[in-house]
Amino acid sequence: MRPILSLMLALAAMMCHAQVDLINRTVIRRDSSFIFEGMTNELVVTGTAARNWQLKARNAGIWPTDSSRVFAVRSYRIGADTFSLLQNGKVVLKKVFNVISSGNPVLRWGTLKTDTATTTEIIANKRMVMLLPGADHCPCRIVSFEIGFITAQSIERTNISRIEGNVLTPEAAGQISKLIHGDKVVFGPVRVNAFDGRTREIPGFTIVIK
Repeated sequence: MRPILSLMLALAAMMCHAQVDLINRTVIRRDSSFIFEGMTNELVVTGTAARNWQLKARNAGIWPTDSSRVFAVRSYRIGADTFSLLQNGKVVLKKVFNVISSGNPVLRWGTLKTDTATTTEIIANKRMVMLLPGADHCPCRIVSFEIGFITAQSIERTNISRIEGNVLTPEAAGQISKLIHGDKVVFGPVRVNAFDGRTREIPGFTIVIK
């Protein structure tokens, strides 16, 4: 009777952890088994309500968060790394994640996806955003940016000013509203707070008025 009871307990434990998985909720496709290099990823334990999990890996730094099922992970070496998920000292899951380069962030004006727009569209979108291809969000922050204008009467930027933050000021919006077809709004250089916490200046972009 005792061996049968032991077998039943073992099977119950296996069923309890049968659906356990580890996903990276930093990426857009949650079924993707990859981690961005050099930035903080959030790995989440799914398929269970159990707590008190531990996570180990060979080439990644791992920190606990406010949730016992969420881990902050940062990897610095490109390639495959095996993550071991443990509970009460026992390995419940081993999963291989591919560590890939995060690439360069992409600057965009609001939801605009082209380099041409009407003055109304530029004013309505009103803010600069930074995207990381493949990621659900970009951990970089826009600190400030320059804005200037090239019109039919000028070949260089005029009325250059620096905007703190990433939102268009009323003064800049007023200047944009006076532009006509063929004029250009030059956004940048842009100062950003990067993955490592340092502030850097990166090139901006230009939008031509329709």
